[in-house]
Amino acid sequence: MELVVLTAAVLILLVGVGVHVFDRVSAARLGARRRVLVQMKSGRAFTGIQWRRRSGLLELRGVEMLEPGNQPQTVDGSVILDRVEIEYVQVAG
Repeated sequence: MELVVLTAAVLILLVGVGVHVFDRVSAARLGARRRVLVQMKSGRAFTGIQWRRRSGLLELRGVEMLEPGNQPQTVDGSVILDRVEIEYVQVAG
């Protein structure tokens, strides 16, 4: 019985590590640490460096907020965006 529990624990640990590594690798492929334009469903947009993606959230740094009819506004610190509210993300060239 102890061997079964130990084997299950090791398998769960390995799956967790695999998921973590996959998330890191896929984040690198999808524009992590690159300049992006994020269009929100509300019409507002943000440009900045995609810093991190985690648990349905997107973190941007060095951000400018863009609103229709207004000048771009520099935002201090990081901006955390909920992926549910994001219409699309465009990676800048």
